Amino acid sequence: MNREELLGKVRRGEVLEGLDLGGLDLSGADLGGGAFEHCRFRGARLGKASLAETILHECDLSGAELTGASLRHATFIKVSLVDARLSLACLTAARLVECDLTRADFTAAALEIAQLVKPKLEHACFAKTVLDRVALLEPDGTDGLDLRGARLKQTVLMAADLRTARFEGASFELAVMNDCDLSGQSFAGMSLALTQLSKAKLAGCDLSGADVERCNFHEADLAGATLDGVLGRHAMFFGAKLAGASLKKARLGGSVWNESELTGANFEGAELRESVLQKVSAAKCRFANADLSYADFSHADLSDCDFTGAKLFRARLHKAKTAGAKLPLLSGALGDDSDLAEAEAFEPKH
Repeated sequence: MNREELLGKVRRGEVLEGLDLGGLDLSGADLGGGAFEHCRFRGARLGKASLAETILHECDLSGAELTGASLRHATFIKVSLVDARLSLACLTAARLVECDLTRADFTAAALEIAQLVKPKLEHACFAKTVLDRVALLEPDGTDGLDLRGARLKQTVLMAADLRTARFEGASFELAVMNDCDLSGQSFAGMSLALTQLSKAKLAGCDLSGADVERCNFHEADLAGATLDGVLGRHAMFFGAKLAGASLKKARLGGSVWNESELTGANFEGAELRESVLQKVSAAKCRFANADLSYADFSHADLSDCDFTGAKLFRARLHKAKTAGAKLPLLSGALGDDSDLAEAEAFEPKH
């Protein structure tokens, strides 16, 4: 079948089944609204073609050239895009279900309000791609995923193993990456403002100098991570694990750390004004020269902590364990609150 015959069938609204269109030159062709089932487009040239609102079911586009193509509102179901080239393509509101995107190249493509359900993403390249309100749901393999220079805005990528993904130069805004394994990754100097990282694995990560303002690290594992100099005002670390982490000179005013594990963490020179650290396990932490004014350490374990040179003005140490801690004299910190202790001990009589 040649190009003109194919375009004629598409214009007539025919459902095209079992066609072998491999190697066909369809550059700039208008295939919009077409319906294809079990068709082969291996190595086809579809650069700047329109596949807007097209439906492809169990088709093979392996190695196809789709540079600059329009896939607006297209639906691909169980389609192979292995080694396909989709740089500069538009995938606004596209829906890709159980598609194989292994080594597919989406460099500088536009993915807006797109859905990728159960995709295979091994070594797929989304470098310099804008992923705006994109849902990457239940990815089946993400080894070597390339997100260098990508912008992830309100993008959902959950429960993915991203230990080998590449994030250099990427930025995140209101992204959701809950339950992801990012162990050992580097986000140094990057923007992750308002990103959700609940229960994420971030052990050993380098977040030095990153913007994590208002991020949610609820029950995340940040053991041994480096957060030196982070901008993390009002960030949420409730129940997080940061044993042995380094947070030197971090700016963390108004952050929340209740019930987090901080044993041996280093907060030297950090700013934690008005932060809430109730019931934290912070034995042997270093808070030297930190600003802890108005911080709340109620019921915290601060055994053997070093507060040398720290500002503790109006910091609350109600029922805190401070055995062996180096606390500066005349610090202005508040000790046990007898009225609060009585209220905490109250048990209603029935």
